[in-house]
Amino acid sequence: MRGKSVFHRILILGVVLLGAMIFVGCSEDTVTPNDELTVDQEDVAHQSGFLAFAIVNTLPQLNEEGRVAEEICNLSPFTGCFWHDTAPQHIWTETGETLDWEPEGTGVTISFEFDLTAAGDPLLANGTGKLTLVDFWLNFTVNDVVVPDSGYPTGGTVEVVSPNATGLITFHPDQTATVEVGSFAWNVDMETGEVTPI
Repeated sequence: MRGKSVFHRILILGVVLLGAMIFVGCSEDTVTPNDELTVDQEDVAHQSGFLAFAIVNTLPQLNEEGRVAEEICNLSPFTGCFWHDTAPQHIWTETGETLDWEPEGTGVTISFEFDLTAAGDPLLANGTGKLTLVDFWLNFTVNDVVVPDSGYPTGGTVEVVSPNATGLITFHPDQTATVEVGSFAWNVDMETGEVTPI
C-alpha cells in the first residue's frame, strides 16, 4: 500500500511539474498571443519617416485651386481616397477611411488618416491625423509645415505620439527632414520614407 502511495505522489508531482513547465514556457514564448507588442524609439522613428513621406506626397494638393469638395482617389503611390476643398484650403480623409501605402518590397500596408488645412503666404499647413502600421500606431499634429510649390517642405514640424514614445519631424530650409525621438535623431529619405541614424 505504501508503494502505491509513493507511486501516486510521483505521478501527481510529475503532472504538476509538467503543467508548471507548460505555463512557464508559454509565458516566455515570443509568440504567445497575450503578449503586448512593444514600440521602441527606433520603431517610432521609422513610423515618422513613413509619415514624412505621406505628408510630402499629399501636401502639394493644397496648392491646387478651384476644387470644391472634390474626392481624390488613388494618388500615386497611395490607394484609397481623400477630399480636397479650397474654401479654405483643406485636405482630409472621411471618418473611417484611410489613405494606404505599401512600401515596395515590404508586404506591409501603412494607413493614414488626416485633416489638414493651409493658409497664408507662404502657405502653411496645420492639422492632425493618425498613422497605422500593422499593430503599431501614432497620432500626429502638423505645425506650420510650408506647403511647397515644388519639391519638399522647407519648414515646420510634425509632433508624433505613440503609446511608448514621442517624436518630432522637422522639415528644413534645404528641403531635408529629420526625426528626433528622445535623445536620438535620424535623417529622412523623403523619396522612400526610410530613416538613417545621424
